[in-house]
Amino acid sequence: MIEIAGLLPNTTTMASVMPACVQCQAISSKESIHGYAVKLGFEENRYVQNALMDMYSRTGKIKISENIFHGMEDKDRVSWNTMITGYVLSSHHNDALVLLHEMQRVEKKKERRKTDGDEDENGGFYKPNSITLMTFLPGCAALAALAKGKEIHAYTIHNSLTSDVTVGSALVDMYAKSGCLNISKRVFDEMPNRNVITWNVLIMAYGMHGKGEEALELFKKMEAELNEVTFIVVFTACSHSGLINEGLTLFYRMKNDHGIKPKSDHCTCVVDLLGRVGRLEEAYELVNTMPTELDKVFAWSSLLGTCRIHQNLELGGSCSQEFASSGTKYGKPLRSNLEHLLLRWALEQGHRSSEEHEADGSEERTRLQLDRA
Repeated sequence: MIEIAGLLPNTTTMASVMPACVQCQAISSKESIHGYAVKLGFEENRYVQNALMDMYSRTGKIKISENIFHGMEDKDRVSWNTMITGYVLSSHHNDALVLLHEMQRVEKKKERRKTDGDEDENGGFYKPNSITLMTFLPGCAALAALAKGKEIHAYTIHNSLTSDVTVGSALVDMYAKSGCLNISKRVFDEMPNRNVITWNVLIMAYGMHGKGEEALELFKKMEAELNEVTFIVVFTACSHSGLINEGLTLFYRMKNDHGIKPKSDHCTCVVDLLGRVGRLEEAYELVNTMPTELDKVFAWSSLLGTCRIHQNLELGGSCSQEFASSGTKYGKPLRSNLEHLLLRWALEQGHRSSEEHEADGSEERTRLQLDRA
C-alpha cells in the first residue's frame, strides 16, 4: 500500500491490521506497530486504542493494555468490552469482575449516546450487552462466583438477551462448570435458538460430570450440523465414563457416517480412551498408523504418560524411539525430556525392587532367628 500505491494508512487501516499482528510471525515485536501508529499521530484515536488493547492482551501483555485503557479520555462500550475480554483471556477474573461493575457506574458522553446506540432508560450509563456477558460468564465459573453468574442470568432475562445464542451458550457453560448440571440443561432446553457450539457445550458438560451415556444420547439428538469439536467432546465424555467400545465405534465410523476425517486431536482422545483401560498396544498401533500429515506430538505424549501409569517400561521406551524418529520439530527437546523421564522411571522401579528384596531378606533373617530360639 505504501510502497506501491504511495498511500499512507489511516486509522481504519491501523485498527484493521493490528488483530492480524497477533498471529503474524513476521512482526516479532508488536510494539513496532504501536510505535508506527504513534508516529502517524493515531495514539489518541479510540478505534486504534481499542485495537491496541486487544492486540496486547492476546499476546500476554495485559499491563500495557491496562495502561492504554486507563489513559483513554474517550472510551466507548467497545473499549470496556475489550478490556474485560483481555482480563478474562489473561485469567485475571477478579479484575474483569471489578471492571464490569465499574463500567455500569460510568456515564457516557452526551455526544455519543446516539451514535453508539447506547441510549437507554438508565440515565446514559453503560449497560453490558451480549458481547460483554458472553465474554465475562466464563470468569464466573473460574471464580466459583455462581451468585454473580445467576445475577447476570437474571440481567439477560430482564433485558431480553436470552434469545442471543452466544449468551445462552455461555450460560449453559457457566452453570455446568459451576457444578449445576440440571440448571445448565434447563437453560439449554429453554433456548429458542441453538447452534453447534451450544450442543457441544452441553455434551462437554455431561462428559465433565461423568455422564457419558447421556452425552452420547445428546449427540444422537443433535439438531445442528456436527463439527470437529463435537467429536472431541464426545470422545472425552466416553473416556471419562469408560465407554470404550462406543467411543471406538464412533471414531472408526466418523468419516463414513458424518463426513469428518479424524484429525490429530481426535486420535489423541482415542489414545487416552484406550490408555485409561490399559489397552496400550492398541493405542500404540493407532499412533503408528496415523497419517503422516498429522502431528503426533500430543498422541505420543498421552501414550507415554499412560505407559508410566500402567508401569509399562518397555512400551514407554518404544514410544520414545518412535517419537524421536518422527522428524517433528519438537523431537530434540521432547526426546531429551522423555529419556530423562524414562531414566527416572527405571530408577524408581529399581529402587522399589531393591527395597522389596531387602524386606524379603530381613524377613528371612527374622524367621531363622526365631527358629534358633
